[in-house]
Amino acid sequence: MRNHLLAVLLLWSGTILATTGQERAAEVAHSLVGKPAPQLVLTTIDGDMVDLGKLYGRTGVYLKFWATWCVPCREQMTHLEETFQRAGDDLAVIGVDAGFIDTLADVRAFRDQYGLTMPIAIDDGRLADALNLRVTPQHVVIGRDGRVLYVGHLVDDRLESALAEAKKSATPRIASSAVGDAPPAPHAGNEITSFETKTIDGNPFSSRDATVTQPTAFVFLSPWCEDYLERSRPAVSASCRDVRKQVEDLLSGNAVRWLGIASGLWATEDDPRITRAGRFIRRIRLDELPQLLNVLAGQMSLVGPRPERPVFVDELAKKIPYFRQRHIVKPGLTGWAQINYRYGSSFEDAVQKLQYDLFYIKNQSLLFDLSILFNTVKIVILRKGT
Repeated sequence: MRNHLLAVLLLWSGTILATTGQERAAEVAHSLVGKPAPQLVLTTIDGDMVDLGKLYGRTGVYLKFWATWCVPCREQMTHLEETFQRAGDDLAVIGVDAGFIDTLADVRAFRDQYGLTMPIAIDDGRLADALNLRVTPQHVVIGRDGRVLYVGHLVDDRLESALAEAKKSATPRIASSAVGDAPPAPHAGNEITSFETKTIDGNPFSSRDATVTQPTAFVFLSPWCEDYLERSRPAVSASCRDVRKQVEDLLSGNAVRWLGIASGLWATEDDPRITRAGRFIRRIRLDELPQLLNVLAGQMSLVGPRPERPVFVDELAKKIPYFRQRHIVKPGLTGWAQINYRYGSSFEDAVQKLQYDLFYIKNQSLLFDLSILFNTVKIVILRKGT
């Protein structure tokens, strides 16, 4: 009864848990920070070679992923150039275009427009894969010992602190993770590698299913392509719209088995990639309805520690004592840690947020839950949270 009553309150007020670019980057940080950075040789748009493996142990490295069509990326370009200008010999600053839609001509024109002077490479997919690119812009700071020091999305004090730390004297260098050569581009007549996966509905999909008699077609798409690129890349936006309509028409029959593969890049808070309908849904907090259904089903609570993905739980539990104590109570839509601490983007943040979670578990009560919900509502109304 308590959760049903509180669910009505929270649905009215909204929560502060909308997914943001910094949260996406924080998820990546949980899996990368402290681990060896990838060894990879980048080719800049001027044809020069940058061997990341040879930089480790000699200097810190700052890799910034961006794209010419990315609005938040454009807003951060001044900071990127300023960082390069003051980096000196203790920090290698490299701009990395994500290689999504952009051509060499696009990137060169963008460099000239913003007056960028640091080395710039267009990723062929290997670096993004090794560093689990999930959002643009994405900052990756690597210490002089060759370990990933920080992953983030915003230009803030945490990024500046990581850049300063990366320039400090190195501890003994560790072995970096090797990255294989880029796979050759597919051509008509090539045999595809067999694979199995699951769709977003949880249904299994096998690329080679003996029971399937019709041909299989893969369509690669980005849900935000039509709206986000409407101004900056109108021709590409129109192409995305045409492909979507073509696929919708072809789906009417059963002659072909289709699999849509969505881009791994995600929208950020107030990002133009969010459609007009999506922006309205987020504004009135309807994007929280699925989790409210989890609450009503008894799988979650309105108040409790924020749920983490199992892979992050396993890694953090190995490093942080008592981390699994968070699971004594059900995860919540909002919580003591969420309203008192920023979004976590590092190991240190996870340690600090655990202190809030353990305090909540020790002092859990209906009055405490109501207090947290009241403060959640206040934060949302005053727009202090996202």
